[in-house]
Amino acid sequence: NTILPLLEDDDANVRREAARALGKAGKSNPQASEGLMKALSDGDARVIAAAAVALGGIGGRSDHEGKALADLLFAHQTGVRSSAVYGLGLMGEEASPYLERIEDLMEHDGKHAVRIQAARAHYRIVGDAEEALPTLVRAVQSEDPTTCREAARALGEIGPEARACVPHLDKALEHCGTNDGLRKVLEGALEAVRGE
Repeated sequence: NTILPLLEDDDANVRREAARALGKAGKSNPQASEGLMKALSDGDARVIAAAAVALGGIGGRSDHEGKALADLLFAHQTGVRSSAVYGLGLMGEEASPYLERIEDLMEHDGKHAVRIQAARAHYRIVGDAEEALPTLVRAVQSEDPTTCREAARALGEIGPEARACVPHLDKALEHCGTNDGLRKVLEGALEAVRGE
């Protein structure tokens, strides 16, 4: 009750943080779900993105929430598409009616960030990494450190099911140069994928 009114605050930063807080505090709370659904219509893309992730993670959902997130997969803003597909992934099997849209993003979206999150969501929904791995391998081979890092994190989350990707992670590690942050993520992903 103290967080919900903050979704109406004049400051977009406050609204965004309120959405994030509801994602942590509003587990299975219908009021939290209703507030986050309204926040999906906010005028600030950062608030919408935060609300999408929070809505996917709070539980106690109906088809209404899944459809609202799936509708955001067509948004123009990369961050909104990325967060919406991430939120659907957090819903797990409940989001299976939207797999076709997620697969389309995974293969054809113009932004690596969205394709990575779509692959991550696909794995969480289906529970099988086979279809997600090609997208993540292409991303981990990217020369862009952010893209490589996010793909490595996703492969690390998948763990031993992504064992076939070890050579690609090794190669990325060889080419990461002096980027210590990326090196650490790649090493962590390799450990997880190898089951160490």
